[in-house]
Amino acid sequence: MKIKQTVESENFLWTYTPGTTPDVKMPDVPQFVRVIEHADIERETHYTAGKQWTNWIIEALFAEIQMPIKSIVRSKMNLLIPHPSHMPFHAPHTDVALSPDIDVDKYMSILYYVNNSDGATHLFHPSGEPEMIEPKANRCLIIPAGLTHASSSPVLTDRRIVMNIVVEMR
Repeated sequence: MKIKQTVESENFLWTYTPGTTPDVKMPDVPQFVRVIEHADIERETHYTAGKQWTNWIIEALFAEIQMPIKSIVRSKMNLLIPHPSHMPFHAPHTDVALSPDIDVDKYMSILYYVNNSDGATHLFHPSGEPEMIEPKANRCLIIPAGLTHASSSPVLTDRRIVMNIVVEMR
């Protein structure tokens, strides 16, 4: 797919970040990020670069499962490489802030796995039952944006590339 070809190119620019989640209070690992689209509702700003990739994923999902999407809150690429810490998973987090001001049920997170990799996505369900999803190229995982989850670094493959899209539903 064109997304994979583009993001695996040596000309694709990534930004280093010191952790997988901002303001984390536990050990974490660095990752590389490429912001595609970000809407800051509080500051009324909007940034976009490479929006066509987000649109391709959204259009494919809409055609497949009729997702009633109102708006894209954020989309970005995340790249993880093997890390010597061998942590079982990174900082658990949600993709929307859990607050009384936000109807968290209106938000969904879409994880589009760009490449085949190890480095599972760990889901922490309210029931206490953990679940691990292995990255497979062209697979989309759709979860409530308020569900606690965490990435993990690859061990056997040289990189794990995931597109993370947060959408507001109608």
